[in-house]
Amino acid sequence: VVMSDTFASSTTDQWYQRRVRVAEETLLSSASGLLNFSNLDVKTAVENKYINRDTKAKTVHSTLANHFLAVPDLTERKIEELPYQLEQAGKFDKLKQQLVDLRVFERLYRPEHKFDLYRYWRHIEKNTAHRSDESYKTALARGSFPAGMIVSHLLYNLAVFMEDMTKYGAAEEIYNKAIEFYEKASQKLEVAKVHVSLGTMCSNLGRAEEAEKMLKRAEYIYESEKGTEAPELAEVLNRLGILYTNTNKFKEAQSILIRALRIAETSFGKGSLISADIIYSLGCMYLSDVTNRDLDKAEQSFVEALRLKEQALGDWDPEVSHILNRLGSLYVEQDQFNDAEECFERALLIREKKLGEGHSRVAQTLKHMITLFEMQELYDKALEVGEKANIIFRKTFGDDHVQVSEILLRLGSLSWAKAEASGTPAKDKPQAKEQGRKYLLEARTMRERLLGADHKLTKQVDDIIAHMEAPKTAAAPKPVTTPTLPPPPPMVVVKKPPVNIVLSSSGIPVPPPPPPPPQAAKKTVSKIAVAEVEENLEDQVKNMQLKKGTKTVDKADPRKQALAMMARNKRKIAFKKALKK
Repeated sequence: VVMSDTFASSTTDQWYQRRVRVAEETLLSSASGLLNFSNLDVKTAVENKYINRDTKAKTVHSTLANHFLAVPDLTERKIEELPYQLEQAGKFDKLKQQLVDLRVFERLYRPEHKFDLYRYWRHIEKNTAHRSDESYKTALARGSFPAGMIVSHLLYNLAVFMEDMTKYGAAEEIYNKAIEFYEKASQKLEVAKVHVSLGTMCSNLGRAEEAEKMLKRAEYIYESEKGTEAPELAEVLNRLGILYTNTNKFKEAQSILIRALRIAETSFGKGSLISADIIYSLGCMYLSDVTNRDLDKAEQSFVEALRLKEQALGDWDPEVSHILNRLGSLYVEQDQFNDAEECFERALLIREKKLGEGHSRVAQTLKHMITLFEMQELYDKALEVGEKANIIFRKTFGDDHVQVSEILLRLGSLSWAKAEASGTPAKDKPQAKEQGRKYLLEARTMRERLLGADHKLTKQVDDIIAHMEAPKTAAAPKPVTTPTLPPPPPMVVVKKPPVNIVLSSSGIPVPPPPPPPPQAAKKTVSKIAVAEVEENLEDQVKNMQLKKGTKTVDKADPRKQALAMMARNKRKIAFKKALKK
């Protein structure tokens, strides 16, 4: 466009026209009518020459936006270009007017454009007072829907979009509107679909009873309408399995998920996305069941689910980041910290790029990274990611929310642990301890305001503060006792019997018969000797342990016990890897 404008004044000059045609043939590429530079260096040179300032760039984008605004029809090119040009020009009010047009929303909320739609609204909410939930609710309240539009489908997609934007109140309201429209049209299968989505959202928000009720309702509709092996049941049963895993009903979860996987593989194939989702859910169940935990099966499930997702969706889809989070958590439990960090960093990058840096799912990944760095005693890194999560949770849930108090509690514990760590410089310890106290007191005040002073979560903070502020006293050493030996037994004097001398016929004494062969004497070991031997063996075992590098652990300190356990697990993993080699 810039090159065409530049040479427009010279159209009468044949030399310039030939030069433009040569440039078009060698330096420009065309894709569906969209011209672009085929060489990045040329593109950079043109930008530096003609669009060298931000104000100039915005002027160019504004000109292009006005061009597409003048296009009367809602063509695919206009849908792609107009919102983008308005965004780049900084005209967020006009951009908002375009996006609340329900026809534009319907065209943008498709796999190829929906992440652009997320980005547009994030920029609008950042730079203006407009909010996506209020804007769309106002548009729906008018009640004027474009001709030919299926309103129930539009409402369902809009509700899913609101949930993705973490506008849960608006999402629930619009989900219920969609149910009303579907029920009026007697579309029972569509009603079941909305129940699945609404039940899933309630499950994610911790409303387990409501979630189970909605999912059971969807299961009943599908079984009544299509039978017990209906393909739609795979998704419903998967959601129920997740819910039961989250509420510690592991036997029910495993039974339901195995049934869901059988239906999914029969109906959609072993490489399908729904099969990947169910395999992932089974991995979560294997990981969460403390009584019958199977880490090997959990890892196999996560790796297989990740492979299927990447194969179907590509490497940059948010669903891939979901599995990476879980796989990273598993590696943390196995002390494979480098593998865990790689998973978390990739998940964080995907979510920040696709969902935005302020999305609640970004905060979820950051929470996992807190645990990763805390386990390695990298307190500065843990506090850094924790602060980022705190900002996001406050923006998502508000300043008064249990989720915010949980992050504050973790930040307080981390600051206190940093103050107690031997690697922290002495000059930084008082500040870290004071900062930890502030976090904990803020969490305590917030929970008292939300839940009451007598609630168990409020008292939990009180217990943590009391434990941390209690003076550390060294355990008194056990007194060393020296065993008292018993007195020796009295000496017994044995009188020898008189010896009878036998003479031979010649008067020579007969020699006595030879003595019997000596018998092995029975050795008697006193209890004192046994105790001494056991004590020596115990000393030898301790010496052997110390030579191996094992440190003695103060069992009164649960943190030191946990660290020692981690070290033991790490040696076991290294030993297993060595055996495999």
